[in-house]
Amino acid sequence: MQLNWTQIIIAGLNGLSRLKPSSSKPPIPPSISEVYQNAMASVGTPLIPPVHIDVAEQKPPSSSPQLPEQATSRDVATACISCSRSHLATVTGALGEAIRFAREGGIADPEVIKRIELAENEITIMERVDLSPASIKASPPEEQKMANDFLPRIRTLRQNIGNIMSVGNLEDTASEAEILGREFRLRHLEIKGVDVQGVMSLAKKVNNNEMTLEEAQEKIRKYLPNE
Repeated sequence: MQLNWTQIIIAGLNGLSRLKPSSSKPPIPPSISEVYQNAMASVGTPLIPPVHIDVAEQKPPSSSPQLPEQATSRDVATACISCSRSHLATVTGALGEAIRFAREGGIADPEVIKRIELAENEITIMERVDLSPASIKASPPEEQKMANDFLPRIRTLRQNIGNIMSVGNLEDTASEAEILGREFRLRHLEIKGVDVQGVMSLAKKVNNNEMTLEEAQEKIRKYLPNE
């Protein structure tokens, strides 16, 4: 399905009026990536998992997930960046849910452990499959650069998830995952031709009541790729 960027971003602006910054940690205050996610849902495009996911009915993931030895070039064209973005959203959601349980039951609560394991498995699959050397090499040049730019931070996040020992560690790591996932998605929009700074400027004006949604809709097209 070919994306209609005008539909996507305009639909996202329709949800800006209910986005309010939060002082809790995490989530991070709303960003244009959330606008993008709301927009994708509005136009019926396959969406990355929401920040808060329900894994209560899922079977606990095994400690050693079965991973393909090598991604094929046919899979890589659509998987390297798009699926990595989805994995990061799942990591963020799992850690956010883990915090909710940890604040009541502590870091050793089974529900906390289950969600930390899910986050660790997701980021491991992303690094070994979607961002493997073979996958990156088979991707377009701009996606290769993006993947290589983010890999060091993704590896650090994986290590930090594996070293979670307290509620404080969990909160810090969840915040780190949220920021990383947001920046990853914004960079992906940029390489798709969206003027992210321009769109963010409009979003900020709408949030600050400096511009109406209708005015933003009229102006936003100049920040989108030609369709």
